[in-house]
Amino acid sequence: MMLRRFYKAVLSHKRSVVILFVLAVLCCGLLTPLVAVNYDMMEYLPEASPSTVALHVLEEEYQLSIPNCRVMVDGVTIPQALAFKKQLEQIDGVESVTWLDDSVALTEPLEMQREEVVRQWYYQESALYSLSIDKGNEREAIHKIKALVEDKGVITGSAANNVTSQETAGKEVASIMLIVVPFCAVLLALVSASWLEPFLFLGTIGFAIVLNMGTNILFGEISFVTKIAGSVLQLAVSLDYSLFLLHRFEECRKEISDTEEAMLEALCKATPSILASGLTTVMGFAALMAMEFGIGADLGRVLAKGIVFSLLAVLLLLPVLTLYSMKWVERFSHRPLLPPLFGLGKMVLKTRWVAMFFFILVMVPAFLAQSNNEFYYGSSKLFGPDTEPGQQQEVVEEAFGDSNTFVLLVPNGDLAKEREVNVQLLQQPQIIDVISYANTVGTEIPMEYLDENILSKLISQHYSCMVMTANVPSEGEDAFALVQRLRQLAASYYGEQYYLAGDTVSTFDLKETVESDLMRVNFLVIGAILLILILTLRSLALPLLLLLVIETSVWFNLSVPYFAGQHLFFIAYLIISSIQLGATVDYAILMGSRYQEERQQKPKRKALVDTVGVTGVSIMTPAAILAVAGFMIGFSCTNGSISQLGILLGRGAIISCLLVLLVLPACLYSGDKFFVKKGAVREISKKTEEKAHGKASGT
Repeated sequence: MMLRRFYKAVLSHKRSVVILFVLAVLCCGLLTPLVAVNYDMMEYLPEASPSTVALHVLEEEYQLSIPNCRVMVDGVTIPQALAFKKQLEQIDGVESVTWLDDSVALTEPLEMQREEVVRQWYYQESALYSLSIDKGNEREAIHKIKALVEDKGVITGSAANNVTSQETAGKEVASIMLIVVPFCAVLLALVSASWLEPFLFLGTIGFAIVLNMGTNILFGEISFVTKIAGSVLQLAVSLDYSLFLLHRFEECRKEISDTEEAMLEALCKATPSILASGLTTVMGFAALMAMEFGIGADLGRVLAKGIVFSLLAVLLLLPVLTLYSMKWVERFSHRPLLPPLFGLGKMVLKTRWVAMFFFILVMVPAFLAQSNNEFYYGSSKLFGPDTEPGQQQEVVEEAFGDSNTFVLLVPNGDLAKEREVNVQLLQQPQIIDVISYANTVGTEIPMEYLDENILSKLISQHYSCMVMTANVPSEGEDAFALVQRLRQLAASYYGEQYYLAGDTVSTFDLKETVESDLMRVNFLVIGAILLILILTLRSLALPLLLLLVIETSVWFNLSVPYFAGQHLFFIAYLIISSIQLGATVDYAILMGSRYQEERQQKPKRKALVDTVGVTGVSIMTPAAILAVAGFMIGFSCTNGSISQLGILLGRGAIISCLLVLLVLPACLYSGDKFFVKKGAVREISKKTEEKAHGKASGT
């Protein structure tokens, strides 16, 4: 009754609703360009992680950051390379440049120097420089470096990757939308009753997307993952709410002649199911906010907020726009071009045992396989070999091999201990060179006799700095094992009074963080959705079945890379678990609740066929939209983690759709007594017996 009064008030103030939404959209449209975007994954590590603390100390003590760029220049002599280094140092935003002259004395012939040290910096007239570029100035600095090197060199590293992401993100989002939106319009036209309805659907969700993008200003900034994927995911996930409402409106119009009264009735009937579907999706996204790794939390809060705006737009704006445009909706009306899928329902009935056998057969292997995937955690593999950043990285690695920089800060004052630590560091098989006061200058030279410029790079007010070069990749077993050994070595001399920093160190801490996030996030999303389903469906058995089917589809999706021998970006793996569950559990809810509804009036064989026939199109439509949106993200984005997230999303939507259409009905039929109220079954059985008895009497 209260819900009816609320919607009656909304429909009585249609103009006010439209004006309110238009003003809000205009305001948010102006705010959207002001939302900052962060392209550095490592900044989303918890503030308390050891690598993050180490970076803060390094910046405070030395006003420096970890090297985040490598520049290779071809065809230069040693004097030319030294001159080029000075030019690099003069570029605004470049904090420091490290090259061969920081490790060896170039006054002596290179043949007399350690070969492995020289090989890291100078090889076959090619010089490789390690740069620290100030955060926030990467774009300007990288462009100036490109202008300086021209076609004589290449630029790689996280700073260059961040600039590439900045310059491609907007173009990629636009290209994705240019395909996804028309596809949605065509597909919606096939399942709607009017050629105008798709524009109502897309316009309503478009308003919600702009509201969501503009209100991101409340967070100050969003991650690049959210910028690229957020709007597309919001569109793909929330379109089915519009479908639910207008399909219910069409049913009500057949019984109620007054259009506004029919919309009021449709809103009252559709709101509980729409809110239940929306709330499960919101909880799936909101669970990401429990991650310590900030990108998950960033994406989770933006998507959850977006679904809330979509719900508000569908339940408040869409009814008003529909009533205003009824004359045109009716003028462009047509029969739905996709008929009910009763043939599919009959096929499902016949193959139910095969479907259940397949489901049981793949469940455990899929779970075990997805649990044993191999992952990329950092940014070193974000761009593949078919992209410009990936190709440039290959060029540098082919010439100079793997090169990694670590920075160890230890309390200054005990030069003898520092010398011992330097000796221990150089005994590590992957450590090629150590630049430090104790190793480079020597303990016998008093500090007051050193050039201040040299001294400031090695000694601060509280710490002594040791810069290590190692021939290990940015991540992997060898790199992570080296991080652990370096920490153990430093701890054996200085206890907890040391700081170890570097891209690999941050990636190692990222690995530790996201692995601990996985179980917590999955537990929260499954628990929250299960609770909502129990309260909504007022049952325990059916919610458990629905979750089992969708969760198995997630396992099956994530097991594909394992069997294909592919690495996964852990951020994509972590996020897809929540997104696929939250976005596709709606399909299972629709199928399960409709079966219960059909069983109130029909025997279970007829109920199964009719349930699949009636809900098939309603399930396949949002699944197709989500799949196309996902695959478009996958094929359009150059950023590997976003691309992989899109592929997983597209494949996951298809798998979830297939399991819901083929496996879930078979499970409902076989376990009918657990999922349908006994009173309803007894009543149907009694009517069937009476009907049979009547026929027998008539005979």
